Amino acid sequence: MNNVKLKTEDFELLKKAFDSFNQSTSRLKESNDFLQRKLKILNLQLEKKNKELEVSLREKESAKNYLNNILESLTAGVIVIDLKNNITVFNRITEEVTGYSSDETIGKNFYDFFNKLLESNPPLRKQKISKTETKLITQEGTELFISINIHLLRDARGKTIGKIIVIQDITRLKKLEEQAERRNRLMAMGELAVNIAHEIRNPLGSIELFASLLKRELKDNPDNLKLVEHIISSIKSLNHTLSNLLLFTKTQKPAFTDIDIHEFLDNAASFINYNLKQNNICLKRIYGSKNPIIKGDGELLKQVFFNLTLNAIQAMPEGGTLNISTKVLDGKFNRKENNEKNINGKNMNGLNLVEIKFVDSGNGIPEGYIKSIFTPFFTTKERGTGLGLAIVHNIIDSHNGFISAKSIKGKGTEFSISIPIERFRQAKTERILNNSKILGLEKQL
Repeated sequence: MNNVKLKTEDFELLKKAFDSFNQSTSRLKESNDFLQRKLKILNLQLEKKNKELEVSLREKESAKNYLNNILESLTAGVIVIDLKNNITVFNRITEEVTGYSSDETIGKNFYDFFNKLLESNPPLRKQKISKTETKLITQEGTELFISINIHLLRDARGKTIGKIIVIQDITRLKKLEEQAERRNRLMAMGELAVNIAHEIRNPLGSIELFASLLKRELKDNPDNLKLVEHIISSIKSLNHTLSNLLLFTKTQKPAFTDIDIHEFLDNAASFINYNLKQNNICLKRIYGSKNPIIKGDGELLKQVFFNLTLNAIQAMPEGGTLNISTKVLDGKFNRKENNEKNINGKNMNGLNLVEIKFVDSGNGIPEGYIKSIFTPFFTTKERGTGLGLAIVHNIIDSHNGFISAKSIKGKGTEFSISIPIERFRQAKTERILNNSKILGLEKQL
């Protein structure tokens, strides 16, 4: 009996244990179900937050790319610096102007970096917001005129967090301003010169007439005859100067026709080729792949060609090299200087231009003279009249173009002419230059 009783008690205990276990399992299952539901809710919330974060990141990335595209599409150079004056942004135009890449400049001190490029010019001051125009020497050694505007950079609360520096290449603008100023001076000088020329020419004709009569009377007196011949020779020289002066002051009215620049240069070079060989000068023609057609007066442009090549010959008494090159400056290039459009009454903004360069390896022009070479009667030659380049300037001006010059004493001179392009013609596949065949002028200079 006792054994049976124990077994019954054990059974009751075991049953209670199973009941407790089942209850615990049930509670554990309920807790697990609750946790699963919570976890599902949290996962849904996390997934929603992740999607919102992804959208936010995409929007921020899109806004960043949009702002970066704006920054890179600007026609001005933009540099951003922090409170320590270290460069944090260096856009594409700034790279083009300075010749330095963003990789070379990001993290560098702006003032230390830029004041080296400004050479001997007054350094930029760190304390003030400034606006200045100055000369800059690029990485390639090219001298440019630039404008620099420095503005404070503030956050949404108005706190200063850095500076924005806006840089523009105004080299061509400066050249046009100089030409406009020169043109105004020449117009005033031209009016005076015309009056003087006419006043001189009348008595000069009488002097020449009387000298010719005197020459007849003195044909048996050789000594005095030589003196009279000197008088007549001097009169002719003076008359030639007056003719050039009147040509200079005369308003040019070109007879415009379509001119293929490359064909024109080839034809003009054939006339001067003998003189070049006689003076031991090698002519090299380097043409761009595009064949520009301009509206021009062939006879007037020949005067330009011959004057510039004659100057080159005279600058190389012991021989040398004369390079004539062409290059197309498209509208995008000109839009960089969008303030130049009203200078000298010309709108060059967005126009395609052909740039023609005459570069010699001659004696060069002293730095102090280069700004005066297009001024009438200015000459560095013993027997020069100083009107050749002034006439060239007027002819180019009458073609709605502009001409500039730069030179290094003892190394050579470069004359650069830019004229608006009417249209393009397909380039020839070959040309004969310097008695050697140059194939496929595809390279755009």
